[in-house]
Amino acid sequence: MSCAGRMNRRDWLRLSAAGFFGGAMSPWFPALAEQAATDPARQRSCILLWMSGGPSQLDTFDPKPEHENGGEFKPIDTSLPGIQICEHLPKIAQQMQDMAIIRSMSTKEGDHTRATYLARTGYLPQGPIRYPTMGSLFSKELGHETADLPNFVSIAPNRILSPGAYGPGFLSPQYAPLIVGDASRGAAQMGEDDSLQVRNIKLPNGVDSPQLDGRLGLLDTLETSFASTRPDVTVESHRLAYEKAVRMMRSAAVGAFNLDEEDDSLRDA
Repeated sequence: MSCAGRMNRRDWLRLSAAGFFGGAMSPWFPALAEQAATDPARQRSCILLWMSGGPSQLDTFDPKPEHENGGEFKPIDTSLPGIQICEHLPKIAQQMQDMAIIRSMSTKEGDHTRATYLARTGYLPQGPIRYPTMGSLFSKELGHETADLPNFVSIAPNRILSPGAYGPGFLSPQYAPLIVGDASRGAAQMGEDDSLQVRNIKLPNGVDSPQLDGRLGLLDTLETSFASTRPDVTVESHRLAYEKAVRMMRSAAVGAFNLDEEDDSLRDA
């Protein structure tokens, strides 16, 4: 590019070539993205900690030193050059090379209920349209329908504010989370450990596996007959939910929900 802001011949050829190759390769991008998403070596589990309330970003990860809108605490260097956080987070500062801080987020939404919906779905509430929460989207696009364990688990969600932001929205109910406990009732905060257990994953007393098979067979017969005359997404979702529940009950992987089986060193870490 010339100093006068006009494009010379060499710049034109360079940009034209970039545009050509970009346009020629654009059909490949979706296929490459899909291949990367299904590559076992690149698959990861994601844990989202939804910290409802708490200290301001000015007092934690974005102190804004020497700025009129900065926090009252001093910044400290971290293990990542050029990144500073609050002085009261020294141990987190030592692990910053494995973390990423997003400081570019901004919003004009000041209402807690609407902001919760926006942060969890990416959309503001819009009339009758119910948008899916992030976990439901991941479950649909990246999950495995035949997996023994749920693709999306939500532990003690506090759904008092904007309960619609925690579900599958307009997606099928099969992408809804398995909810373990419910902080909306305050049980988790009161230390009731039973509230954080997965309910009904063991056979009740007096019912063995053959009896369960017989009951499930009867249920399948009734549901098949019902669905044949009333085709509806709700009926199909109900059937899929039962199938997933039974598959999880019979899987050895269900032990992942029993924290008593974890080593003390891991539980106390």
